[in-house]
Amino acid sequence: MRVSLEEVKSNFRALLLLHDSVHFHQGFFVDSLPKFPKRRSVAVLRMDGDMYESTMDILFNLYEIVSIGGFIIIDDWTIPFCQQAIKDFRSWHGILDEIQPIDQSSVYWRKTHQVTVLIDRYQKCCSKGTT
Repeated sequence: MRVSLEEVKSNFRALLLLHDSVHFHQGFFVDSLPKFPKRRSVAVLRMDGDMYESTMDILFNLYEIVSIGGFIIIDDWTIPFCQQAIKDFRSWHGILDEIQPIDQSSVYWRKTHQVTVLIDRYQKCCSKGTT
């Protein structure tokens, strides 16, 4: 939250990753992710949400557009609120793909089937002012 958009772009430029297919969406997850174009697909969803609500914001808004065979990477697996959000989301949506460790605090799984996100669950668990 302390890094400016220009600094992020500068870092992408330095790594030769800044090109026409890279799009930035600035703002808090709860505000910016619902506006993310759902016509795009995502091969790698790398999550760094820290909290239950922000983790749910990411999953409910982006999970459907992760390609089959794509990867979901969670940086904050050791944070109990984040881990509970992952477990809740997977349980509600019948996701059984095996969670694999990466290091001391990160895990991933590979998406093997399409899931229709139960948006009513999101509204119940994470509506503004209720969490």
